[in-house]
Amino acid sequence: MTLLKGDNPAWGQNGADLQAMRIALEQAIQATRHAQMPFGACVVLGNKTLSIGHNTVFRDLDVSRHAEINAIRLACQHVGKVDLSGCVLYTSCEPCPMCLSACYWAKISKIFYAASIEDADRAGFRQLPDGPARFDALDASGIGMHGGLLREESIRILTDWTAKTMWVDQYGIYQRDQAL
Repeated sequence: MTLLKGDNPAWGQNGADLQAMRIALEQAIQATRHAQMPFGACVVLGNKTLSIGHNTVFRDLDVSRHAEINAIRLACQHVGKVDLSGCVLYTSCEPCPMCLSACYWAKISKIFYAASIEDADRAGFRQLPDGPARFDALDASGIGMHGGLLREESIRILTDWTAKTMWVDQYGIYQRDQAL
């Protein structure tokens, strides 16, 4: 697996990658408009966007409804199979272990992400500890992982959301301006 973090002129500089990442970031913003956590994703094949998705955990009362999972589900339905070989996932944040596993099983070829798991953690989102073993385990999969594309924009979306949110629990999201 190729893991690139930060700005690297070898990837992410073409208009298509930037456009697709902007779609993922817009989905993250849409999530916040629907009282969901600010994560968004899209799946692209060639020059065609197959699906878009954002986090719907609280709406669906389903902890597996992350943006990446939602986008992968819709892409599979769109193409009529679970094999998404050749597809690229663009996501507003580095995939968690569950989402990365879904990418593996769906045979996603490449992943571009904006903010890192560490960025999300610093913004106040509870994340599982991450380490090199995760990437070693998926090395044979051939998934190319590229991080940091439009990172600052994604971090701004995350921190704007946490600045407005007091806490999140299994019952929902509580905004700072809501009466208790």
